Amino acid sequence: MTNQIIGEKECSTIPLRQAIRYYYENLCGYHHEHYNYKQKMTNFLSRELKFYLKVATIYPFLMQSSVLRNIPHQDCVLSFFDTVHISLLSISTKFELTLIWAIRSLKGLAC
Repeated sequence: MTNQIIGEKECSTIPLRQAIRYYYENLCGYHHEHYNYKQKMTNFLSRELKFYLKVATIYPFLMQSSVLRNIPHQDCVLSFFDTVHISLLSISTKFELTLIWAIRSLKGLAC
């Protein structure tokens, strides 16, 4: 995903990155009104990738190597580097969501 390559297929990774980010935010309870979740999640995220994101988000202590191997995406299988990149995207999204929730709670206390 780093060099515009998914698996061994060269393509634009921006829609996939956005779909991963918005799916992760959706799992954590943060929604964007302008984003068409149903259409874009179905087009860009495979069932296995959604499962991986859900396990990494909700049950990270249950992560097994079988979940990490052979995550199919459209016509190719994600490489190890793609899986690491997806994990880093989810970690940075979680960090940003934590900051958003903290700022909102502080704003609520200030009123």
